[in-house]
Amino acid sequence: MEVFDNFIDLFMTAKKQSASPSNPQADALVERIYKEIQDRKGQLAKDVSQKGEEPASLIQAGNALERIKTKEKRVRKWPKILRPVRRDQQTVNDCLLNAIENVISEVSQFRKTLANLYPQNRETSNRPMAVIDKRINHLEGKIGHFDAALQLIVARLQRSGELSPELRKGEGADSAATVSLFDELQDLRVDAFYLDFEDKFRGSREMIKERLLEFTSHLCALKERVEDATAVDVGCGRGEWLEVLKENGIAARGVDMNARMAMQCHAYGLDAECGDGIAYLQNLPSDSLALVSGFHIVEHLTLSQLLELFYQSLRVLRPGGMAIFETPNPECLKVSSYTFYLDPTHRNPIPPELLSFIGTHTGFREANIERLHLYKEEGIYKGYGDYVGIFVK
Repeated sequence: MEVFDNFIDLFMTAKKQSASPSNPQADALVERIYKEIQDRKGQLAKDVSQKGEEPASLIQAGNALERIKTKEKRVRKWPKILRPVRRDQQTVNDCLLNAIENVISEVSQFRKTLANLYPQNRETSNRPMAVIDKRINHLEGKIGHFDAALQLIVARLQRSGELSPELRKGEGADSAATVSLFDELQDLRVDAFYLDFEDKFRGSREMIKERLLEFTSHLCALKERVEDATAVDVGCGRGEWLEVLKENGIAARGVDMNARMAMQCHAYGLDAECGDGIAYLQNLPSDSLALVSGFHIVEHLTLSQLLELFYQSLRVLRPGGMAIFETPNPECLKVSSYTFYLDPTHRNPIPPELLSFIGTHTGFREANIERLHLYKEEGIYKGYGDYVGIFVK
């Protein structure tokens, strides 16, 4: 993927080489890029194509991939098409953007097909549900990564049409323009890793949603206290809690720093965006929400970030509003000595007394701790694996 960065830099300097209508180095690099795209799509098509009976919706997904491959073959003609216009950088950018956006359109259609696979397959396929679920998640992950990478390339090309080469090298450019495309693509790779990590160690989406239904009684009480309940879920992840809120008649938006998580929420028709949750709260008006929530996020924060999360939550909540923060319970020895450290992004366990104190210290009038999810080892209960702090303004 690092070839994309060089690809854009070469085209940005192409108009300086006006004496030569062709750039062999750029041509070779373009060929490498399209070979990589073709290989990835070929693997994706191979994943879709299986021997034996296939659900109709899965066949549709395969057909969508074939259309993507057809688009890609047309895109391979870029080098020859672009030679006459390389002296005009804006024309080059427009050609590239148009071609990439055509591919993105096909990717979008494929994502919609995938989103429809789950309910259709559960009703029509004779295959074991676990196999189908794993297959769908695998395909969704691959196409999601490709889609996000294309979006980054489009954004970079759009910026390159507005900035001079000197600015693009960082001489007075803003931070967004100076981050290399390679670094952005590496961040996408980390996002993909963390999504797979959540699926493996946190549990399936269905299991987590079932756990979250335990909070339904709190939501009912909240709606009695605050009219027109609205919510923000910080670190919304795969959107299980957003779905519970929606089913309980609470308008909610999720914010997550992982772009792949936000994209998965979109696939389920949920309102979510990629960004910093605390910064998002900072930009909201005071007394504008009924609920701020964050499941398994506080253990990722520094002390200053944790305090800011509580201060901003208190500010944006209306009187009677509620903040819910769930985190691993260090009272359980297995959690505090082992499972907590499975997640490489965790900072430190937070004892219940500390979280409760932070709530009252920052101004919440009520701070209640509830221990959740009994942990069993070799048939013996070892304690509660998680706890939640429920804070009322």
